[in-house]
Amino acid sequence: MLPAHDPGRSKTRTAPHLVPLTPTSVAILSELEAPNREHSGCIFKGRPRDGSAASPTRAILVAAKNDLDARHLKFGEPWRIHDLRRTVRTGMSQLSVSPHIAELVIGHSIGGVVKVYDRYDYVEEKREALTRWADYLLTVVGERPRSDNVIPIGEAKVS
Repeated sequence: MLPAHDPGRSKTRTAPHLVPLTPTSVAILSELEAPNREHSGCIFKGRPRDGSAASPTRAILVAAKNDLDARHLKFGEPWRIHDLRRTVRTGMSQLSVSPHIAELVIGHSIGGVVKVYDRYDYVEEKREALTRWADYLLTVVGERPRSDNVIPIGEAKVS
């Protein structure tokens, strides 16, 4: 869960953003050593310049992006961290995730009259969407066999 008013979040939130973990996520996270997890509940922590503990920050993502860029991976064009959100959102559409669920997964809120009347959290629907995405990624990287009904996003035909 990302708190509503967590430092470093780019938008003002009135409610926390709950991100349900998939079985794949839980397996990966359980293998990580997190010496400060019991102290703060955080697995990934940023470090300010003075070395004190900090809440999770964009610095973690920037460091990961810099590491990937340093490996000279050949992408079609330069990329930004925000492109990952766009990729996930587009991929969920191609995996037949309902648009409102995909929007909730990436942290967008539902507005208008729906926001007033629909107080359901959609946790299980978000978990299912993220599980579909995880299964797709495992197929792309070769950790799961490709089935006949899985079409890589780049090969999908748009009408």
